[in-house]
Amino acid sequence: MRDGTPHVRWDFGGMPKFAQSSARYAIGVSYVQRDNLICSSLVRSLGRGKQIVCDPIMGRTVQVPPEVTRLLDRSDLQDAKVSDIAFWRTELADQCAELVKPLIASAKNDFNEPLVISVTGLDSRCDDAGQTRYVSLCDATWLAERTGITVVDEFASGDLAHGGNGQHITAMSDWIMYGDRSGIPGCRNRAVLRFGPVVSASIVPSRATHASPPELVSFDCCPGSELSGILRERFGLGFDFETKFAVEAKSNRPLVDRWTDCLSRLASRACSNDQFGECVTSIVTDIELYNHEHFASQAEWVMTLIEFFARSVASSLAAHTPKSMPICELVLTGHYHQNALWQNRLRHYLPGINIRSGEMPESTSPTDATAAAVMGFLRIDNALGNSSRQTGTRKPRSLGRIAPGRPANWNSVLTEMSAAMNESMTLKSAV
Repeated sequence: MRDGTPHVRWDFGGMPKFAQSSARYAIGVSYVQRDNLICSSLVRSLGRGKQIVCDPIMGRTVQVPPEVTRLLDRSDLQDAKVSDIAFWRTELADQCAELVKPLIASAKNDFNEPLVISVTGLDSRCDDAGQTRYVSLCDATWLAERTGITVVDEFASGDLAHGGNGQHITAMSDWIMYGDRSGIPGCRNRAVLRFGPVVSASIVPSRATHASPPELVSFDCCPGSELSGILRERFGLGFDFETKFAVEAKSNRPLVDRWTDCLSRLASRACSNDQFGECVTSIVTDIELYNHEHFASQAEWVMTLIEFFARSVASSLAAHTPKSMPICELVLTGHYHQNALWQNRLRHYLPGINIRSGEMPESTSPTDATAAAVMGFLRIDNALGNSSRQTGTRKPRSLGRIAPGRPANWNSVLTEMSAAMNESMTLKSAV
């Protein structure tokens, strides 16, 4: 990558024959809540559909204004005025347009014009007559007009990995970016662990043995940086994985036992999107009762939280990994992915599984934005058409809404989409 970001190529095992085609370009845009940033990534793709090979080229980020941050808080959407939402949807589109303009210019100068701008994360949950749906908070039509590039958004209208319940499509992008294509015999299934506000994971089967993904699995493991941030603000307990300890400290095992027990009770029943709220409350209460001042050292505090994270991840992987797809490798992305202490505790709880960094930049931003671009390619290739079992609808449908760009760009998009259409689906129905 440019702009000081290490170059990353998600191409395990070399370039397959099906990827030997002309390159296409897309820009991914995503909102990263923890850092309050909108990030972008210019991505090159070879191949089509679910067999593409992706290569991020460069990225940019911008800070989100406080007013937009409040609107992106899903709890505020119900109370926001329609006029306010309309105004900030336009403002957010302007922010995105300014963010991606240098990427568009670079692509035009050095490569080819991006086909689409793919937007994820800039939405908010809304309960409509008892049904959860996601409402886009970026005016895609205005963004397309400002940039001239076709915009794809609202991927959360359905989901390959979550039964059409409106969750974001993380497992599909993880499979595209991290699925092994080496063809080496044996267990080549991976799990991708993302450390963000919530620690989440995806089970990624081998791409060498699956031309299309089998049933994809993506799940949350435990509260992550959101929890450590609350504890830092509440008690002044600094949490830094990068701290170097002269002697490895011991964790407070009774607290770890209590916290993981609370988490396991939550996992045993149906939970909302705020499923970890009760666990966070329990942890805060325990620390108040324990008296955080009695931690023997900063090292003990850090080790206690790391132990909780690692044990929770191991438990979640054991509970959610299909028996038919045992994993042989855990790929760490997001925050602290290169930290030796974090990796060591995971190895303790996951013996026999190779654990390595996903070679991602320290910020989660490039990962999320690149995943958004991958979703754009898949939408244009009509690779997100789902079965009724996966979406909960009566018939298959494509995921993601399209806002046309200027005529020349839109014609290019239509040409790409036409190449992917089958006899049973017209271009009109796909758009």
